[in-house]
Amino acid sequence: MAMQSLKSFQFSARCLSAIALTASVVLSVAAQSAFAQTRDYDSYGRGYSVFASVALVQSTMTAPHAQDRAQPMQLTGLAVVKVEKTSVEGQDGVLITFDKPSAERLRQFTSGLVGERIVFIVNQRRLATLRVLDPLADGNVLLTGQLDPVAVESLFLGGAVVNLEVN
Repeated sequence: MAMQSLKSFQFSARCLSAIALTASVVLSVAAQSAFAQTRDYDSYGRGYSVFASVALVQSTMTAPHAQDRAQPMQLTGLAVVKVEKTSVEGQDGVLITFDKPSAERLRQFTSGLVGERIVFIVNQRRLATLRVLDPLADGNVLLTGQLDPVAVESLFLGGAVVNLEVN
């Protein structure tokens, strides 16, 4: 119920934002018309300005928002088949390889999350946070930086359960 209320509130906030932008477009057009009476401007210049304002309103109203996505906010139970210690530019890291079914679930999950941050959780401990630049399509994930040592140890002991959450 709280999630539904939050979505309604966020939708209402975007509607109000769109209304404010529309009012701004109307005022801009009115100001241009008043100014055009005192100066001789061509219609291309005014049309371009109105077009840019309308495009801004349209992009605001139609842009996808993370909270509106039908995309699940977590992925659970990923099976790890291989873990390797690695180092990238002086930073320790781990290369995690998932089994084929988990790799496919990972690809589907991350395909709608480009630009978002996801948290890798191993045995209920936060291992690392990763910004998704591209969908994780091959079942391999390289994590570097400050990794939780207990979570890394759990990966190497085997049988670790890896979950992901959108941050």
